[in-house]
Amino acid sequence: MAPLIGIVEGFDWPSAAALDGQWGELRPEERIYLLASMQTWGYDTYLYDPRALRERNADPVRMLRDPGHWPATFDAARDHGVNFVWGLVPDAADSGGLMDRVERLVDLGADGVALLFGEAVADDPEKQARAQGYLARNIEARFPGVVKAFRSGCWHPGDEGAGTIPELLDAELPRSIALIWSGGFDASVVRRVGLPELERRDVWVWDRALDPQASGADRLRFEPLDGRCSEDLADLGGWLIELPYPLDLALPSVAGSGVLATGDPSSADQAMVKAWSRWFHDVGEDALGMLLDVLRGRAGAETLTEHARIALRSKPGLRSLVDDLVDPPPSLA
Repeated sequence: MAPLIGIVEGFDWPSAAALDGQWGELRPEERIYLLASMQTWGYDTYLYDPRALRERNADPVRMLRDPGHWPATFDAARDHGVNFVWGLVPDAADSGGLMDRVERLVDLGADGVALLFGEAVADDPEKQARAQGYLARNIEARFPGVVKAFRSGCWHPGDEGAGTIPELLDAELPRSIALIWSGGFDASVVRRVGLPELERRDVWVWDRALDPQASGADRLRFEPLDGRCSEDLADLGGWLIELPYPLDLALPSVAGSGVLATGDPSSADQAMVKAWSRWFHDVGEDALGMLLDVLRGRAGAETLTEHARIALRSKPGLRSLVDDLVDPPPSLA
């Protein structure tokens, strides 16, 4: 069976790195644009977990009072064949509050949740893992099929001295819940760990190759990510690429990587061009203006304009797009 191919909105975008007043997460119109485009690029899942705003976005009281754009966002995902999964950071001491959050998200139209436990490991990691598994089972019992994935801070594939944690997690979790590994991508690491009965449980790789910690646009990414074609991902249950911020200069790579992971590699270039041009047309002139400023040398990227020319002109059929961006018409100058 083909693996799940997804996007993660999971960057830790602090207010100190705000661009034109934006920080923390994508704007609703940007997110809806991605949801409308993802299937074209080969993606089928959207995992939402902006770390800088976790507390605010996990408040069921706030969402009950003012759900804002979320019902429309969930509808957009459903209309375009995308599963919208909401990341939650559970607190074992407040399981009742966690149940309230899950119930509210289900009521609003989310397709499911991912339980993303923190990185802190207790003195007894096996006891900690059992408690995490117990919480996941309770949620699954009350909301069957809603928990889509699980990440434990007690263990990561490839860890030395992981002991019995992999076996314990595999025994504690319902089979329908995928295990998440987050970090750099190396499919051999997942295989080498040898999870018990790996063929009976999906493992999702949360790929951070686009470096979401970079707070500024330092280079134009106009290449799909290496080592992520359909053959590379065949042994995984899922592959999710975490978006960088700001998204503008990496969007072609996101689009091309999805096509490469699911389809004909020869169509990746076309997907990247279409994704970029549509992004600036649909999201608005402000985004285009920001890109043009960067291409002209703003934010210390004095050589970016020439790099953009070289990168884009190395692709067949992109000369006019380069000319439009580097030497914009007067209306965009």
